[in-house]
Amino acid sequence: MSIALFAIFVGLVAVVGGLFIEYTKTKASLQDQAHTTDRDLENVLHELSSLKKRVQNLEAIAASADDSDSLPLLDREQVIDEIVEENMNKVKQKARSK
Repeated sequence: MSIALFAIFVGLVAVVGGLFIEYTKTKASLQDQAHTTDRDLENVLHELSSLKKRVQNLEAIAASADDSDSLPLLDREQVIDEIVEENMNKVKQKARSK
């Protein structure tokens, strides 16, 4: 009788252990997906900010063509430096992800 109880106990431990391992794998996967989503959102917000600066610069150029004194042009060197820095950061992020 004790061998039968031992076999049932071992079977229950194996089932509960399997369920626990599956639970931890699923939990880790969901946490990884949430972290990736946060990173993607941060990248999108950064890209949106960059695009807003570029649109402001283009608006300033278009306005200066119509009325030369209405809006000052943004510093072109600063805009170029920001674009270069942004591209370098994108390359670094892609290198880290691989």
